Amino acid sequence: MLNKTFVFKPTSVLLTAFFLAGCKSEDQKQVELLVGSWDCQTLVGPDEDGLSGTATLKVQYLKNKKSNVDMVLSFGLNDQNADINMVGFGTWEIEDGSLVEEIEKLNILSVDIFGQSLTMSELPKDLRNEFEGLVDAYQGMSSMSEIRKLTDGQLELYSPTEGVTVDCMAL
Repeated sequence: MLNKTFVFKPTSVLLTAFFLAGCKSEDQKQVELLVGSWDCQTLVGPDEDGLSGTATLKVQYLKNKKSNVDMVLSFGLNDQNADINMVGFGTWEIEDGSLVEEIEKLNILSVDIFGQSLTMSELPKDLRNEFEGLVDAYQGMSSMSEIRKLTDGQLELYSPTEGVTVDCMAL
């Protein structure tokens, strides 16, 4: 009897280990679905000044857990439409069904306002200072978004801290 118990335990452990090695965690499945390029849309604001608009993002999630984003923030400013064209770089990971992202670097390429496309150095000083403050506020920031839907063609995120939904389609 002792011999059978001894043989049974290692065999059970080996079978369990073999079975578990073939199973992927839900987070790992989501990682595999997320890697790639996404076209995303979301509402932004209103902020403390009542400013609101939309954000259009082209996001690329890489296998090495790095991310790149081309973003256009669009909003009304003094009866004018304004678009802030930005690029960002960061890191990402999936934890317990949530997407955790950190913005490592954020740059404003241009601001389309008053019928012109202006670089940061071409902006009036007060606007340049305001936009530089925007960059400083977001650079180094971490965020966690609940993954509400993730398929090979669609991604829906919800940020409980911002109270916004981000809808994305795979490119």
